[in-house]
Amino acid sequence: MKKFAMIFVVLITISVCSFNSIGQECVFKSDVRFITVNEQGAPVADSKVVIIGSDGEILTTTTTDKNGESKVNIETNTDPKYSENSKNGIAPRGTVTLISFKDGYRQTVVFEVGISDLDGLHYIVMKPIIKGARNEAVTQLAQNHHLETASLVDKYAKLVNEKVND
Repeated sequence: MKKFAMIFVVLITISVCSFNSIGQECVFKSDVRFITVNEQGAPVADSKVVIIGSDGEILTTTTTDKNGESKVNIETNTDPKYSENSKNGIAPRGTVTLISFKDGYRQTVVFEVGISDLDGLHYIVMKPIIKGARNEAVTQLAQNHHLETASLVDKYAKLVNEKVND
């Protein structure tokens, strides 16, 4: 049964991929959950999350529920940085950026949010506005799957003739 499931996943990936002059290009459609929390881990309800594609266009927006959660279906193209993922047995992935807004909190920008079969839950930690402080937007880096990180390091280590740690 495991062999069948793996073959099925590969067929789905191939059916949404095409080749252009640069290489393989895939469109990913994935259900992704966002959870906005404060610094203590408590949910931040009713925050607006803007999802931005790698082309800079807004893909969609969503608002979190009373538990700080929201689930959306996102469609995005392959991120070329992750084109070597298949060598680690996973599909290439797309990447988006998130911006979260909520009255009383600093805006939060989350970079490098992966969109693929491996990614499905992303936390956004929001910091409260402090009266008299600068209160600029907060930046975060998404938590990526370890195999995606390994694929990224392998790909670029080869390009600069470096050895990858075991």
